[in-house]
Amino acid sequence: MLPLFENVVDRAMESRDPASAEEAFRHFEAQLKATEAPRDRANILYGKAVLYGALGRFDDARKEARIALQQAPDDWFTQMQYDFITGGLDDEEGKTVEAYEHLTQALAKHANALRDPDLRFIYENAQLRRGSSLVRLGRMEEAVPILEEALSFKLDSGTRALVLARLGRCYTGPSQWEKVRDCLEEALKVPLIAEWAAQSHYSLGIAYAYLRRLKESKHQFQICEEHAEEYAKYGLPLLRVYDWLSRICKALGEKTESERYARLARPI
Repeated sequence: MLPLFENVVDRAMESRDPASAEEAFRHFEAQLKATEAPRDRANILYGKAVLYGALGRFDDARKEARIALQQAPDDWFTQMQYDFITGGLDDEEGKTVEAYEHLTQALAKHANALRDPDLRFIYENAQLRRGSSLVRLGRMEEAVPILEEALSFKLDSGTRALVLARLGRCYTGPSQWEKVRDCLEEALKVPLIAEWAAQSHYSLGIAYAYLRRLKESKHQFQICEEHAEEYAKYGLPLLRVYDWLSRICKALGEKTESERYARLARPI
């Protein structure tokens, strides 16, 4: 793509603003009119599909992806893009099982092509999505090696923090509290989306408790208490937070606070 074209598309992807998106779509159409090579036309159409996906217009996104594939159905690169883009669209739409299965199949199908260092970004994107999918599906043990590998990728700070938050959540199952602590302390250095902030503060509070770092544990649970209304949307177990606070305060010799939290921990 030309630099101006790339800037317009990048701006639309980042802002998700309808006006910016319409400008980007006009640029896509202009590029299509000026392009004859089948693979190049497919690339432009895939760009439209990805932008539609970013806007949450998934039917339009899949339609553009199918049209893109039809431009060069026998071209390996066009086929590969179709497989990974449609798997990514499943992930964006919340079709977690389908996303994991489609991306796993795509990685196996295109394993030889993905050895090319120039295509490494496709592999890494697929692995990030697969790791996230496994966590959402509760398949934590399977997610661990993928997420651990993902920490070796070149990630921006926000994405790395999310990987660490998910990995820390996975380590709680086998009670690997040192690993939980290490992951979540690093993850929480960066502002996390509310869902993972809630999970991370809660799990870090538990990790600190088992590691006998009681004051730090209390602080994490009090953060959960402070944001309880917001975090409740993401399943924060507030009664369990109060129960933990009661137990931690008791261990710290804070009898009055322990009793207060014990009362709050009782369901009404």
